[in-house]
Amino acid sequence: METGAVGYCALFDDKNFSDTYFVKNLTSRYSVFDVLDMHKIGLNDKVSSIAIAYEATDNDVCAVLTLWEDDHFNYDDTYRSKHRLSLIAAPYNAHAWWSDLKSVPCLGSSKSWNDRASSFSFHFGRVGTQLKDY
Repeated sequence: METGAVGYCALFDDKNFSDTYFVKNLTSRYSVFDVLDMHKIGLNDKVSSIAIAYEATDNDVCAVLTLWEDDHFNYDDTYRSKHRLSLIAAPYNAHAWWSDLKSVPCLGSSKSWNDRASSFSFHFGRVGTQLKDY
């Protein structure tokens, strides 16, 4: 992670954090980084492991990485028929990861999150806010 970064996220195309990867550092807790179409970074439907870290000291803030099943954040899927998955790192759990997304099921489906993500967002949120994955 670069000096001064408040948090980072990393996405890898193989399990156990290997092979092709993408890393993003954010230097302000007000920063947001979105990738609407993961073709642009060479990882569309290829992500098999992810990691996130929160490096600041504000106990009310957390880093949030959200993956979406389709590009453009599931095209504003108001019916919630598409899947979304969030990973959170906070002061009490500053580093979080899934080393093999085959072990992470999509809710209401027999499929896993392995090789499924097509867009993502990395930002900071408030500790205690509940996210609903679907």
